[in-house]
Amino acid sequence: MPDASLNRSALRAVFRVGGAVATVAGLHSVAAGARSIAGQNMANASVESELRFYAAFYVAYGLAALRVAPRADRDGAWPKRLTSRR
Repeated sequence: MPDASLNRSALRAVFRVGGAVATVAGLHSVAAGARSIAGQNMANASVESELRFYAAFYVAYGLAALRVAPRADRDGAWPKRLTSRR
């Protein structure tokens, strides 16, 4: 059976990596728009606007995950909120 401290460290690492990836990807999409998609140049204004709008939610989710990461193993409510579907 794996050590409990290893499981806690792994949980915190998952939240840190996931939060960092979501934040960086969201910031890149906000800055680059449709050009953040491989093989895509420019899109029309409404597509650009919508893509950048939803990218801001990736940034917010990533920052929330990074904020929860240090205490993910002690505070069970926030990790469940971040990972549950409604």
